[in-house]
Amino acid sequence: MKSRKALVGSEKPKIIIIAGPTASGKTALSLELAHELNGEIVNIDSVQIFKHFNIGSAKLPVDQRQGITHHLIDIIEPNETFNVASYKRLADELILDISSRGKTPIFVGGSSLYIKVLLHGLTTEMGSDLELRDKLELEELQKLVADLIKLDPELSKTIDLQNKRRVVRALESISCNQTSVSLAQNNHHFKSIDYQALIVLLEANRAALYQKINLRAEEMIQAGLIEETKNILNNFGENCSGLKSLGYRETMKYIAGELTLNELPELIAQNTRRFAKKQLTFWRNEPKKRNWVEIKNNSENPESLLHNLASNEEYQVFIKAKSLEISNIFNDLGDINEIQVKILKAQV
Repeated sequence: MKSRKALVGSEKPKIIIIAGPTASGKTALSLELAHELNGEIVNIDSVQIFKHFNIGSAKLPVDQRQGITHHLIDIIEPNETFNVASYKRLADELILDISSRGKTPIFVGGSSLYIKVLLHGLTTEMGSDLELRDKLELEELQKLVADLIKLDPELSKTIDLQNKRRVVRALESISCNQTSVSLAQNNHHFKSIDYQALIVLLEANRAALYQKINLRAEEMIQAGLIEETKNILNNFGENCSGLKSLGYRETMKYIAGELTLNELPELIAQNTRRFAKKQLTFWRNEPKKRNWVEIKNNSENPESLLHNLASNEEYQVFIKAKSLEISNIFNDLGDINEIQVKILKAQV
């Protein structure tokens, strides 16, 4: 295990972010990198924040964390409120703490908004109207989505349009401020950078990725997703925001009798594939918009290793080699005169 002293004091701390679409292999790489870089892992998934949401959020069990310290997992109850501003505050505190102990903060997850705000800060508060919010909640999702596409077409391309809570919040913000969320974000520009960061963006052949998503949907059902959802529903009520996330909202439909057991994994997989496509679009466009510097990587096999590697042993060898390569790039990242974000696209 390598030991390195993180940048503190007058220099901005260095962080690493393991990102990419759902089911692309972020967890395995993050564990290996934590060993290689003397790191601690910080969750950047908006559902894993909540207690009891384990199976549907693909939360790594404690006994599989290989002794690596994990942060911002299971920190609030399902019926408590949490937002990106809360996340930013806690993450900033953790970065300073982890860096001050000579360790590397390694962020892992797929919540693109959290990643953007972590690096560039928050836009001006968009305002709220609880009465309007309650009114919007009574509308059919299809109508809400149509309204959002009309009022803020740019935002509608990046958020999960099946997540009614997010659609309602966007429409509420537009009404309160008489401007679109995307326009407010564009005015903010997200040009200031709070940290020196290396983003490792995991990319996979789309067919192989979709195949893995389909398999994961079946595995979640077998692992007890239905029972987990029922327990959350019974103990905390149906208004928990996590129940509107992928996997759980489809299971809620099954519990309500709107789906058969055979239809449930099919719908989870279908909606997850759609979300993965949105994530791929975000990562195709965001680096250019934010002036993140791409590190050219000419050594990658253009074919997805999710498909080509024949065994788990081969995959582990690959992960170890990839981890060493990434750690070397990270250790050379920036100095006090070069504060920026770099992105390394890695085939997995």
